[in-house]
Amino acid sequence: DIQYADIDYMDGRRDFTIDPVNFGDLPALVDEVKKGGLRFVIILDPAIANDYETYERGVALSVYAEWA
Repeated sequence: DIQYADIDYMDGRRDFTIDPVNFGDLPALVDEVKKGGLRFVIILDPAIANDYETYERGVALSVYAEWA
């Protein structure tokens, strides 16, 4: 069996973040679920907003795939 967390766990729907108010205990929940023999899947939306520091770092480091 699998437990999913959709994008609501994100802080402001920004990738690579966790909402500290509503999902601050998410890492502990993942550990608990895994101890019970279940899997935990984090939904990650690959759309990074261009006004987000993560986007700016990615551009600076040339980590994004580009159309040829």
